[in-house]
Amino acid sequence: MPEIPNVIAVHVAKALSFSKASWFPGLSKVLIQAWGDASRADSDHYRASHFVGGPGCHPLWIQTLEAEERKLTCLEVLAPAVEAPYLAQGLSFLSAHEVAESSKAIFHEALSANAIPTSLLASVTDLAKATHWLRSAGEGMDTSHSDPALPFSVFVSVPAVHERFAALRLAEAFIHEAMHLQLSLIERVLPMIHDSELTFYSPWRGGHRSVGGVLHGLYVFAVIYEWLSLRGSACGYAQRRLSEIGEEVSQLVAFADADGLTPAGAQLARSLLDSVLPKPT
Repeated sequence: MPEIPNVIAVHVAKALSFSKASWFPGLSKVLIQAWGDASRADSDHYRASHFVGGPGCHPLWIQTLEAEERKLTCLEVLAPAVEAPYLAQGLSFLSAHEVAESSKAIFHEALSANAIPTSLLASVTDLAKATHWLRSAGEGMDTSHSDPALPFSVFVSVPAVHERFAALRLAEAFIHEAMHLQLSLIERVLPMIHDSELTFYSPWRGGHRSVGGVLHGLYVFAVIYEWLSLRGSACGYAQRRLSEIGEEVSQLVAFADADGLTPAGAQLARSLLDSVLPKPT
């Protein structure tokens, strides 16, 4: 694969150093263009089934969701051969018939400026080009997933519309997985990890995992924390999740000094920790 031009790496480094928002507004478009140039692929027509299986591998069902002539995402039921490895991982998918017959209204609510600030929403919809609908494990239980091998796919379960905070929960799932995808694209341009074998304690796993995995967790939850901070004190969902995330991130106070991080990775980790943890008095 051709090398990504150094000018892109400089652009990414500047965004990480000077952006005021942890989702780095506008960076997703630069990263997607760099990915397209390096891979010689057209991200605008991304379909996971085609991407993995080639042009003869067709999704079982697709529908593009739009709002005010703006694409939100494309619902894609994966070709069986593409879906199989994720089934083996324990994911469970709605059938093509179930997806086709289900209401899509909650997607429009979750992927709206009422739920997500405009610049973050632009990043999420840039990155989540394909959405694969997972079966919920039960009321109040959300499942989401992404895979760097599918650079513009998110896998999400969808709360029933009668469930409490349904749209915000779905919005959080989209933000979570889209930011995993964004950090994976950043790492193609500006490495964050120099030793993938080293580990660090993960509050989300309750045990050690790779330093890269912990950095990904810190990044996505720092973005979610910043997003929820904008919801205000009247939003019960935001206040609960802010408390939970703050407690989790507080267990990572030493992470920026972890072995395995590159200077860029350490800089990003330190910035994310500062954005979530209270300043010493």
